[in-house]
Amino acid sequence: MYRQAFVSLRLALEMGLAAAYFSAHKLELHEWLDGRSDIKWSLLIDDDNGVISSRFAKAFFEEFQKDVAAYRTKAKQTYRKLSEFVHGNHETWKSSEIELSFNKERLKTYFDRVNEVSEVILFVLSCRYLKSFPESTLETLEFIPEEMKHIEYVRVYFGGPKG
Repeated sequence: MYRQAFVSLRLALEMGLAAAYFSAHKLELHEWLDGRSDIKWSLLIDDDNGVISSRFAKAFFEEFQKDVAAYRTKAKQTYRKLSEFVHGNHETWKSSEIELSFNKERLKTYFDRVNEVSEVILFVLSCRYLKSFPESTLETLEFIPEEMKHIEYVRVYFGGPKG
């Protein structure tokens, strides 16, 4: 059932980025809720207007602009890797087979993709929402500075050291 797991992970990436996108695009949210439009990956990761763009970061947490290009690239690469399972590339059939069996290497690959998806979603949602939380809420989000301690401006925002 590795194929289904990878397909679900791709959906999680799409929905995680769509949550941030829809928070800034209410009309598109309501059209999606009404079933009149679909989530479009190309809009989510658009260089100029997507949720991993300088424009988006500047609107919500300007310091994130420094890293949007790297995270947009990571999102695109991860989406591409997960799409191989959605579109049925030959090598994914070979490695996932139809029978139920444990594959240690496939499981490791899955958890590598989980980490990539989690990192991209956390980056985008932090960019979008961190500055909107009151200080009392920030204190309850100790997992964010732990998961994002490699990003100085996030670490500093939570009261951590510079450099």
